[in-house]
Amino acid sequence: MSKLNILNRLKENAIKSEISHQLSACIIKGNKIISNICCNTTRSTYRGATLGSCHAEAHTILSYFGKSLTFDPHKGWYVLWN
Repeated sequence: MSKLNILNRLKENAIKSEISHQLSACIIKGNKIISNICCNTTRSTYRGATLGSCHAEAHTILSYFGKSLTFDPHKGWYVLWN
């Protein structure tokens, strides 16, 4: 998939967003989209905690890594992979 095709898919998805900051993001490996395309959200719940808005980039990362993503006060955010 070309960079232009990826950008067009991101743009199409962002335009569908219902909030004023129409942004979208995805995770790319090589020339291939490997995650869902996510937009900004007005409200987000993650592991039972209600958060404020979630930026498209953060929404994509949370969606892709799911429960493998964790937070440590000393290390910050990291992925629990072998």
